[in-house]
Amino acid sequence: FLIKFNPAGTPPRKGRLSPLFLLETAMANAATAAFIRSLPITAKSLADKFGVNVCFEGNAVPHTDGSTIVLPILSEESSLGDKEAFLGFLIHECAHVRLTDFQSLPPDELANLFSATNMLEDCRIEETTCKNFFGAIYLLNQAHLKCVEGWEYERLNNVTLMLVWAMMFIKTKLSIFFPKFTNLESVLGNMLETRLPGLKAKVEALLKSEFTAAD
Repeated sequence: FLIKFNPAGTPPRKGRLSPLFLLETAMANAATAAFIRSLPITAKSLADKFGVNVCFEGNAVPHTDGSTIVLPILSEESSLGDKEAFLGFLIHECAHVRLTDFQSLPPDELANLFSATNMLEDCRIEETTCKNFFGAIYLLNQAHLKCVEGWEYERLNNVTLMLVWAMMFIKTKLSIFFPKFTNLESVLGNMLETRLPGLKAKVEALLKSEFTAAD
Protein backbone atom coordinates (compact mmCIF):
# COMPACT_ATOMS: atom_id res chain seq x y z
CA PHE A 1 0.00 0.00 0.00
CA LEU A 2 1.02 3.58 -0.38
CA ILE A 3 0.73 6.36 2.16
CA LYS A 4 0.10 9.72 0.56
CA PHE A 5 1.33 12.84 2.27
CA ASN A 6 -0.64 15.93 1.47
CA PRO A 7 1.65 18.83 0.61
CA ALA A 8 1.60 21.15 3.60
CA GLY A 9 -1.41 23.43 3.55
CA THR A 10 -1.56 26.76 1.76
CA PRO A 11 0.69 29.32 3.46
CA PRO A 12 -0.75 32.59 4.73
CA ARG A 13 -1.02 35.21 2.02
CA LYS A 14 0.58 37.91 4.15
CA GLY A 15 3.03 38.05 6.99
CA ARG A 16 5.17 35.24 8.34
CA LEU A 17 4.59 31.57 7.71
CA SER A 18 2.69 29.96 10.54
CA PRO A 19 4.53 27.49 12.81
CA LEU A 20 1.96 24.83 11.83
CA PHE A 21 2.68 25.31 8.13
CA LEU A 22 6.44 25.08 8.75
CA LEU A 23 5.97 21.94 10.84
CA GLU A 24 3.79 20.30 8.16
CA THR A 25 6.33 21.19 5.50
CA ALA A 26 9.19 19.75 7.54
CA MET A 27 7.22 16.54 8.14
CA ALA A 28 6.38 16.20 4.44
CA ASN A 29 10.03 16.73 3.48
CA ALA A 30 11.16 14.19 6.06
CA ALA A 31 8.63 11.69 4.75
CA THR A 32 9.86 12.22 1.19
CA ALA A 33 13.48 11.75 2.23
CA ALA A 34 12.61 8.57 4.13
CA PHE A 35 10.67 7.25 1.12
CA ILE A 36 13.62 7.88 -1.23
CA ARG A 37 16.00 6.15 1.17
CA SER A 38 13.69 3.15 1.41
CA LEU A 39 13.41 2.60 -2.36
CA PRO A 40 16.63 0.59 -2.80
CA ILE A 41 15.56 -1.65 0.10
CA THR A 42 12.05 -2.10 -1.33
CA ALA A 43 13.35 -2.79 -4.83
CA LYS A 44 15.96 -5.27 -3.60
CA SER A 45 13.42 -7.06 -1.43
CA LEU A 46 11.07 -7.56 -4.37
CA ALA A 47 13.88 -8.51 -6.72
CA ASP A 48 15.23 -11.05 -4.23
CA LYS A 49 11.89 -12.83 -4.29
CA PHE A 50 12.36 -13.38 -8.01
CA GLY A 51 16.04 -14.25 -7.77
CA VAL A 52 17.33 -11.26 -9.75
CA ASN A 53 19.67 -8.34 -9.13
CA VAL A 54 18.54 -4.73 -9.07
CA CYS A 55 20.70 -1.70 -9.81
CA PHE A 56 20.16 2.04 -10.06
CA GLU A 57 21.60 4.15 -12.88
CA GLY A 58 21.00 7.89 -13.13
CA ASN A 59 18.13 8.56 -15.54
CA ALA A 60 18.06 5.01 -16.90
CA VAL A 61 14.97 3.77 -18.73
CA PRO A 62 13.58 0.93 -16.55
CA HIS A 63 14.32 -2.45 -18.12
CA THR A 64 15.29 -6.02 -17.38
CA ASP A 65 17.00 -8.89 -19.15
CA GLY A 66 15.52 -11.45 -16.80
CA SER A 67 18.49 -11.50 -14.46
CA THR A 68 18.97 -7.81 -13.62
CA ILE A 69 16.43 -5.02 -13.19
CA VAL A 70 17.74 -1.53 -13.95
CA LEU A 71 15.90 1.45 -12.43
CA PRO A 72 16.52 5.22 -12.41
CA ILE A 73 17.69 7.10 -9.33
CA LEU A 74 15.14 9.38 -7.67
CA SER A 75 16.13 12.56 -5.89
CA GLU A 76 14.56 13.96 -2.73
CA GLU A 77 12.96 16.61 -4.95
CA SER A 78 10.96 13.95 -6.78
CA SER A 79 7.20 14.49 -6.80
CA LEU A 80 4.62 12.06 -5.50
CA GLY A 81 3.85 11.16 -9.11
CA ASP A 82 7.53 10.33 -9.72
CA LYS A 83 7.60 8.06 -6.68
CA GLU A 84 4.41 6.26 -7.64
CA ALA A 85 5.67 5.86 -11.20
CA PHE A 86 8.92 4.39 -9.85
CA LEU A 87 6.96 1.73 -7.98
CA GLY A 88 4.92 1.10 -11.14
CA PHE A 89 8.10 0.55 -13.17
CA LEU A 90 9.39 -1.80 -10.48
CA ILE A 91 6.16 -3.83 -10.58
CA HIS A 92 6.29 -3.95 -14.39
CA GLU A 93 9.87 -5.20 -14.52
CA CYS A 94 9.25 -7.76 -11.75
CA ALA A 95 6.25 -8.98 -13.78
CA HIS A 96 8.57 -9.50 -16.76
CA VAL A 97 10.94 -11.55 -14.60
CA ARG A 98 8.05 -13.57 -13.22
CA LEU A 99 6.08 -14.13 -16.44
CA THR A 100 8.17 -13.51 -19.56
CA ASP A 101 10.04 -16.23 -21.44
CA PHE A 102 13.04 -14.16 -22.52
CA GLN A 103 14.31 -16.94 -24.77
CA SER A 104 11.22 -16.56 -26.97
CA LEU A 105 11.72 -12.84 -27.65
CA PRO A 106 13.11 -11.80 -31.06
CA PRO A 107 16.74 -10.62 -31.13
CA ASP A 108 17.44 -6.91 -30.66
CA GLU A 109 18.68 -6.73 -34.25
CA LEU A 110 15.08 -7.16 -35.45
CA ALA A 111 14.07 -3.90 -33.81
CA ASN A 112 10.52 -3.55 -35.16
CA LEU A 113 9.63 -7.19 -34.50
CA PHE A 114 11.13 -6.97 -31.02
CA SER A 115 9.13 -3.79 -30.28
CA ALA A 116 5.87 -5.36 -31.48
CA THR A 117 6.46 -8.55 -29.47
CA ASN A 118 7.46 -6.60 -26.37
CA MET A 119 4.35 -4.42 -26.68
CA LEU A 120 2.10 -7.49 -26.73
CA GLU A 121 4.04 -9.05 -23.87
CA ASP A 122 3.69 -5.85 -21.81
CA CYS A 123 -0.09 -6.07 -22.22
CA ARG A 124 -0.13 -9.74 -21.22
CA ILE A 125 2.01 -9.43 -18.09
CA GLU A 126 0.23 -6.32 -16.85
CA GLU A 127 -3.21 -7.89 -17.26
CA THR A 128 -2.05 -10.95 -15.31
CA THR A 129 -0.43 -8.79 -12.63
CA CYS A 130 -3.53 -6.63 -12.19
CA LYS A 131 -5.65 -9.76 -11.75
CA ASN A 132 -3.32 -11.25 -9.16
CA PHE A 133 -2.26 -8.17 -7.20
CA PHE A 134 -4.96 -5.76 -6.11
CA GLY A 135 -3.80 -2.15 -6.41
CA ALA A 136 -1.11 -2.80 -9.02
CA ILE A 137 -3.25 -1.14 -11.69
CA TYR A 138 -2.91 2.26 -9.98
CA LEU A 139 0.89 2.21 -9.82
CA LEU A 140 1.21 0.77 -13.34
CA ASN A 141 -0.94 3.59 -14.66
CA GLN A 142 1.22 6.14 -12.86
CA ALA A 143 4.20 4.63 -14.69
CA HIS A 144 2.33 4.91 -18.01
CA LEU A 145 1.50 8.54 -17.31
CA LYS A 146 5.19 9.19 -16.72
CA CYS A 147 6.06 7.50 -20.02
CA VAL A 148 3.73 9.67 -22.12
CA GLU A 149 4.50 12.87 -20.22
CA GLY A 150 5.80 15.48 -22.65
CA TRP A 151 5.56 13.24 -25.68
CA GLU A 152 5.43 15.00 -29.05
CA TYR A 153 3.17 12.48 -30.75
CA GLU A 154 3.38 14.11 -34.17
CA ARG A 155 7.11 13.31 -34.23
CA LEU A 156 6.63 9.55 -33.79
CA ASN A 157 7.54 7.52 -36.85
CA ASN A 158 4.78 5.42 -38.41
CA VAL A 159 5.87 2.11 -36.87
CA THR A 160 6.15 3.56 -33.35
CA LEU A 161 2.84 5.38 -33.75
CA MET A 162 1.07 2.17 -34.76
CA LEU A 163 2.62 0.19 -31.89
CA VAL A 164 1.80 2.81 -29.24
CA TRP A 165 -1.77 3.12 -30.51
CA ALA A 166 -2.17 -0.68 -30.59
CA MET A 167 -0.84 -0.98 -27.02
CA MET A 168 -3.30 1.63 -25.77
CA PHE A 169 -6.14 0.00 -27.71
CA ILE A 170 -5.40 -3.41 -26.14
CA LYS A 171 -4.92 -2.12 -22.59
CA THR A 172 -8.11 -0.05 -22.84
CA LYS A 173 -10.04 -3.15 -23.93
CA LEU A 174 -8.49 -5.11 -21.06
CA SER A 175 -9.57 -2.37 -18.63
CA ILE A 176 -6.05 -2.02 -17.23
CA PHE A 177 -5.77 1.61 -18.31
CA PHE A 178 -7.25 4.62 -16.56
CA PRO A 179 -10.19 6.10 -18.53
CA LYS A 180 -8.07 9.16 -19.36
CA PHE A 181 -6.02 6.99 -21.72
CA THR A 182 -9.10 6.36 -23.86
CA ASN A 183 -8.87 9.91 -25.19
CA LEU A 184 -5.18 9.49 -25.98
CA GLU A 185 -5.88 6.21 -27.78
CA SER A 186 -8.44 8.06 -29.90
CA VAL A 187 -6.00 10.89 -30.71
CA LEU A 188 -3.25 8.48 -31.76
CA GLY A 189 -5.75 6.41 -33.77
CA ASN A 190 -6.82 9.51 -35.70
CA MET A 191 -3.18 10.39 -36.39
CA LEU A 192 -2.54 6.85 -37.64
CA GLU A 193 -5.59 6.97 -39.92
CA THR A 194 -4.43 10.31 -41.36
CA ARG A 195 -0.93 9.02 -42.11
CA LEU A 196 -1.81 5.49 -43.24
CA PRO A 197 -5.48 5.39 -44.28
CA GLY A 198 -7.10 2.01 -43.74
CA LEU A 199 -4.35 0.48 -41.58
CA LYS A 200 -6.01 1.29 -38.26
CA ALA A 201 -9.23 -0.47 -39.30
CA LYS A 202 -7.34 -3.61 -40.35
CA VAL A 203 -5.27 -3.78 -37.15
CA GLU A 204 -8.33 -3.05 -35.00
CA ALA A 205 -10.31 -5.83 -36.71
CA LEU A 206 -7.42 -8.26 -36.15
CA LEU A 207 -7.13 -7.34 -32.47
CA LYS A 208 -10.89 -7.60 -31.93
CA SER A 209 -10.92 -11.04 -33.53
CA GLU A 210 -8.20 -12.13 -31.09
CA PHE A 211 -10.24 -10.81 -28.17
CA THR A 212 -13.28 -12.74 -29.43
CA ALA A 213 -11.23 -15.93 -29.81
CA ALA A 214 -9.81 -15.49 -26.30
CA ASP A 215 -13.29 -15.15 -24.83
